[in-house]
Amino acid sequence: DKPSTEFYKRGERDSLMSHCKGCMRSRANARNALERKDPQKWARERERQRGYRRKMDPLARKAMDRARNLRRVHGLSVDEYAGLLVAQGGVCAVCGELEKSVLHGEVKRMAVDHDHVSGEIRGLLCSRCNTALGLLNDDVDILAMAQVYLLLPIQNPIQEIRSVLAAM
Repeated sequence: DKPSTEFYKRGERDSLMSHCKGCMRSRANARNALERKDPQKWARERERQRGYRRKMDPLARKAMDRARNLRRVHGLSVDEYAGLLVAQGGVCAVCGELEKSVLHGEVKRMAVDHDHVSGEIRGLLCSRCNTALGLLNDDVDILAMAQVYLLLPIQNPIQEIRSVLAAM
């Protein structure tokens, strides 16, 4: 196990790349050497790979992409994700509801929630809860303040404004 400083950050996210810096450099150097040696061959190979994906059954390609993304982003296999979902009873770990958000005519999958510092997976969340926690920056202090705010008695300034305007 290498320290996290040996891994590049993954774009805008707080997660790390799955390969260490040294391995990524080695792979890039090997790929660049091959490309410099025969650029046309490398271009043909890239086009061949793209063509292979285009010819795949769309459902198989979608399943393959899902498996690759789960592994790459969260280090989970499809079976591990399914196990998490079963362990949670198929519902969101926060609100206990089924996922209701729809994308392209299909109900979305539960989002994999993880600690942005340690990278540890906490559970699966519905889109609404995942978005809420993200907008609060996973900050328990802000969450506590929001809870207090929601529990306060409603003081509706609109009623006062309307009564003042009506009296004018």
